[in-house]
Amino acid sequence: MMEKLGSVQRNRKGKEAVRLITKLKSARIITGEDKPEYFRHAEKMLKQNRQRFVPLSQSTALGNNLIFVRQKDNSIIELILLNQDSTEGTFTLINLTGNMDKEFIRILSEGQ
Repeated sequence: MMEKLGSVQRNRKGKEAVRLITKLKSARIITGEDKPEYFRHAEKMLKQNRQRFVPLSQSTALGNNLIFVRQKDNSIIELILLNQDSTEGTFTLINLTGNMDKEFIRILSEGQ
């Protein structure tokens, strides 16, 4: 996802890239080795907080991917991506905060 954000900045007109990036307040990335208990524990914590986070999408095509969002009115104020990639042997958790919208998510999801 972070690579996609970087490529958006390089491939799109400057103003649009700046507009997307300025929607972010913070980006945190946690990586580790592929231990299924990491993925399950993170997923369990998100599901226990259903009053705050709702699932946005799920994919198992290239490993396990889950996206959860926290919304306020029509804005996505937090996005969490969980990824377990057995072929690469990695677990990744990406947490973005800011004032994102569905267009922001669509642009990041293009080509995946």
